[in-house]
Amino acid sequence: MRHVSILLTVFSILMSVGSFLMYRQETIHHTLGSKPANRETLGPWVNPFEGVPTDAYAAATAKAIDSVVIITTEGGSGSGVIWASGDSYSYIVTCYHVIEGEKEIKITFQNEEVGYAELVGGDAKTDLAVLQIEKTGLRPIVLPNEKSEMALGQAVIAIGNPLGVLGNSVSDGILSSLARNVSIGGSSMRLLQTTAAVNHGNSGGGLFDLNGQLIGLVNAKISETSVEGIGFAIPYDTIKT
Repeated sequence: MRHVSILLTVFSILMSVGSFLMYRQETIHHTLGSKPANRETLGPWVNPFEGVPTDAYAAATAKAIDSVVIITTEGGSGSGVIWASGDSYSYIVTCYHVIEGEKEIKITFQNEEVGYAELVGGDAKTDLAVLQIEKTGLRPIVLPNEKSEMALGQAVIAIGNPLGVLGNSVSDGILSSLARNVSIGGSSMRLLQTTAAVNHGNSGGGLFDLNGQLIGLVNAKISETSVEGIGFAIPYDTIKT
């Protein structure tokens, strides 16, 4: 009888627990309820980029991209921007480290035409170089006017040739610093800092504001596994000088 009493007690406890669990399940199910039906009628989706670009990034890219070139040398690759185009020659600005020591400098334009340029001036300290090419009718970059000002946190786009195979790629970001002191190759430089994605091959490419104006020339990045979004560009004022 004692065993029977114990079994009945255990059974009673189990029934109580089971009833509690069933109650909890019912309560939870009741609380969640059913998903209400969507009674709103959705209209057709419209692509905002059809026709003339109205997006600020697309508009800035349209103004700048034809002025960015791909540079290929025996030792590697990079980018450049068309600074001026005259009656006999055009001039391209790039980073000195892109063409340093190179004898043959191949230029590929946005329309995939190819030409060869020669170095007419370079400065390792500022990491700037000027190339001359026998080609006319090119589209120079849009230069800032005297009233143009940069602001910390403003949106920018970088256009270049990342990895040496993705010509005229566009990436976006902001200005993280307007004057960052950086040591590169033993030289101290005062550079713009940006979150726009830059990689090997972007050097010499342009950093533009959303008016399509050149504000810097991409020349470096911090490349470590623990670092994200720290790229640098030579400011326009340094390039102009």
